[in-house]
Amino acid sequence: EEPAGWERFWASEDVPADACTYARIGTGDEAPAELWRERTRALCLIDNSIDDIVHGASLGAREVQVSVRVWLDSASRRLEAVVEQLLGSGFSLYITSDHGHVEARGIGTPREGVLVETRSKRARVYADGRTAMQWQARFAGTVVWEHDGLLPAGVAALLPAGREAFAPAGDVVVTH
Repeated sequence: EEPAGWERFWASEDVPADACTYARIGTGDEAPAELWRERTRALCLIDNSIDDIVHGASLGAREVQVSVRVWLDSASRRLEAVVEQLLGSGFSLYITSDHGHVEARGIGTPREGVLVETRSKRARVYADGRTAMQWQARFAGTVVWEHDGLLPAGVAALLPAGREAFAPAGDVVVTH
């Protein structure tokens, strides 16, 4: 959905779809050729390298820190070269991150099957508050979040407290 959302946003700014480019690059990849099309006026370039490091960590925050250092010492040069080329081509750049991460300790993993709409280590989303409260009863120290004007009506989230996660009990994970 992201590429279509990118085009919709820029269409609302009177930038035609063929002038919008959305591309992903990964560790070791060269910049996609379509970045350098002459007609490109709005470019969204996604590099998931750091996100992949975070999601792949099994030894906690220290592993993430070491892996990011290795990435900075080697693979980041590719991204730096892309940034230089974009700046040299006259682009204005905005570099963002979607979110951070925390080290958390597992409290167990709910096995709710189709009852859950979305599952992650830091939140479970349910179509109703009653289901969320049933699972809260099984996982002490969790919080049900609903009816706050932010979540859609009829949606409830179950959240682990503090630095805990829905992961095997006692496991240390790095998560969002």
